[in-house]
Amino acid sequence: MKILEINLKKGFVKVVPETLDDLWHLYNVIYKNDEVYAYTTREIKPDEKYARPRRGQRVPVFLGVKAEKVSWDKLLGRLRVHGTICQAPEIVPTGAHHTINIALNTPVTIVKSECADHHIERLKRASETSEKPLIITAVDDGGYEIAETTQYGVKVKVKERMRLPGKLEDEKRSTAMHGLFK
Repeated sequence: MKILEINLKKGFVKVVPETLDDLWHLYNVIYKNDEVYAYTTREIKPDEKYARPRRGQRVPVFLGVKAEKVSWDKLLGRLRVHGTICQAPEIVPTGAHHTINIALNTPVTIVKSECADHHIERLKRASETSEKPLIITAVDDGGYEIAETTQYGVKVKVKERMRLPGKLEDEKRSTAMHGLFK
């Protein structure tokens, strides 16, 4: 994670998440009623009184959302902040609900009413961390799994099931087991 700016007097932090671990750290830092500012897209509908309602057009905008709900989906690897729009361009109504998907390599500004020291420490540790993931392999008679450790848990990369010959067919079983470890 890159930390672009920290201003404790104004209570904001501007960061650029670079990995899924960084998104997980942001998930643990963003709380209800925090303001999150980022680039997103918003559907804008034409404002015509007597026209038939048409589908709007998606427009990229920079806006701020007062967080009501923060969700982290580790399977999809995405962080979503849902809330009411507190700051936006004129074409977007404030007070409307919106969900910001925080994307990798995109700047995000978080404004907190009370910025705790442990939040700043967590972000600083995340920016300094360059731990390599640990690879885990588990093998048994029924198959094998290969996984890696991340800061937010264990992520299974490969899961394979197989049938080995029974215990009574010792030679075939041994040959099959040696084939796994080539």
